[in-house]
Amino acid sequence: TDPYQPAERHFGVTRSILEAFSRAEGLELSITTKSPLILRDQELLVALDRAHSVTAQITITTLDHGLARRLEQRAPDPSSRLGIVRRLSAAGIRTQVLCMPLMPGINDREDVLAPLFAAARDAGASDVLASPLFLRRAARDRFMPWLSSEFPDLEPTYRRLYSRRDYLSSDARDRLLENFRHLRVLYGFPRNQLGRG
Repeated sequence: TDPYQPAERHFGVTRSILEAFSRAEGLELSITTKSPLILRDQELLVALDRAHSVTAQITITTLDHGLARRLEQRAPDPSSRLGIVRRLSAAGIRTQVLCMPLMPGINDREDVLAPLFAAARDAGASDVLASPLFLRRAARDRFMPWLSSEFPDLEPTYRRLYSRRDYLSSDARDRLLENFRHLRVLYGFPRNQLGRG
């Protein structure tokens, strides 16, 4: 679950946890979010990075605004998330882009991924990482009707790929990640970045 839920504005639980880490040192801290609310804690993250190794991971599944609306209806716009990467990177925080989930036939194509890699590089990200879609039974029961509505031509493929397991087979996973790995190298990731991380 994203640590910067809307309720965080009121309750400040994530911030209080980060503040608790300031009383220790030498930890490896990673925080994953889609929310621009992380920028509220930018100074705290910079201070923490002096005593620890801090990595901010910002999830961006695609930069295509139309596709993003179909995939993540309630998430912040991809350009605002890219702005988070830019600001945290400029502040010296090790920042990675997470392209998760990577979905066969949807956001795994080069024409979808290449702009994300270029933008992540230009925003100062140290790396772009991906993980294929994972479909537990409860998620599958919601996902398949959505897929049937949004991408009906892909439904048979997904039924075949996920019929017997929650994960892709290792062969299907390798095929899915092949293009991603190629682009990762092409765009020069992973890269060194300021900060202890």
